[in-house]
Amino acid sequence: SEAGLYHSKVEIPIINYLKFLRLARLDKVHNILTSNDIHSHKIFASTCLLDRNKVLSLGLTLGVVTKLFNNVVIFDKYFSRNNSNNV
Repeated sequence: SEAGLYHSKVEIPIINYLKFLRLARLDKVHNILTSNDIHSHKIFASTCLLDRNKVLSLGLTLGVVTKLFNNVVIFDKYFSRNNSNNV
């Protein structure tokens, strides 16, 4: 089920999510997020109450922030499909 994807016991490093998003300044975005203790893509899920403006205030562009928030479910489905045999 879709809800079950968020409760996966596998913790995926945020760098995998950033690579999935094909961000242009991957290293910069990774450094900004991890220096603010953001280590999982799940913090951007709609079930979390993280304010987009707070993320924008970290120095990320609107495009990057939009990608971070809008692709969580897509990434979880992708990861689940591609790693179902490895768990």
